[in-house]
Amino acid sequence: MQSFPLWIGGFIGFTCSVLTLLVFQLGLFSSLNFAISDTWFRLRPHQTMLGQEIVLIGIDNTTLRRYKWPLDRVLYTQLFRILEKQKPAAIGFNIVLSTLLSDPRSVHHDRELAQTIRKQKNLVMPVYYDYHENAVTMEPSPLFRSRYLGNTATFPDHDGITRHIEPLVEGKGRFYWPFGVELARIYLGLNPDEIKIKNQTLFLGNHYKVPLKKE
Repeated sequence: MQSFPLWIGGFIGFTCSVLTLLVFQLGLFSSLNFAISDTWFRLRPHQTMLGQEIVLIGIDNTTLRRYKWPLDRVLYTQLFRILEKQKPAAIGFNIVLSTLLSDPRSVHHDRELAQTIRKQKNLVMPVYYDYHENAVTMEPSPLFRSRYLGNTATFPDHDGITRHIEPLVEGKGRFYWPFGVELARIYLGLNPDEIKIKNQTLFLGNHYKVPLKKE
């Protein structure tokens, strides 16, 4: 059997180590993993029948051109009053309302909105959890705070695409589920202790289970 000088083996090992380190530094392995994950996601079975009981109300460019930003908060009050007549099982209002308006003419609108929010027994409002500071950095003003709050922050991968969310975060002495999870809990009529995480799976009572990590 032909033998090679020891230094050749060492050189090959060193070269492989450098190449492996370079691949990790450039994120090539993670990029490949992301590509595979995205492909599996696109190939997953699609739900053909979507629930008609879910309604999304957005603020689009037409709205902004007509009313300007920030919107007059009297519009939010009017929206809640319209929704009240429909008797929704749950309402998700994804606008933080972290500050009061400084315009003296808007004080009445703020108070009116606050009174309307307090009447909502099934309203979920957002908080923003900063994953770099490990703290809640944005939340509704105490005047507007609803009973139920959910985390709206995302944690995108290095390519800018969000593929996962933290199922539970802690800030200011309490825990927060993701905004959508908290909204689903209210919609399903579940108590807080009926949402559980077990074996990398999120359980919403006996209704749904969501895998948190693909093995």
